[in-house]
Amino acid sequence: MSYDKLLVEIDRRRQYKKEAENFVRDMMAQLETMSEGVFLYSNRPVHLFRLDDISGERGVRESFKAEHGAHLPSDLCLYIENPPTRWQVIPFDGDTVESLPDVDGDLVAEVDLNPLHVS
Repeated sequence: MSYDKLLVEIDRRRQYKKEAENFVRDMMAQLETMSEGVFLYSNRPVHLFRLDDISGERGVRESFKAEHGAHLPSDLCLYIENPPTRWQVIPFDGDTVESLPDVDGDLVAEVDLNPLHVS
């Protein structure tokens, strides 16, 4: 019974790992899109930034600097010239990416978790 449950647990952990990796990959893609793509605040009119006018957040910031930078004191807001933050999601400090053995799905499907069933 414990061997069978081990197979199921390995499969469950593999599914968790796959879902976690997909989540991180999707989050990274979304962050990259926000940085390089067009990011609009929902409380502002959509016509402020249009996809065909500006290539993305970097473009919006460069456009702002080009239009208003010369009219603002350079020490008024020291961070206004910063590019958007780029992100990297990595395992927690000291943790390594979990390695799991391959378990055939058919083998897991054969597991009978009913403790009353005796073979």
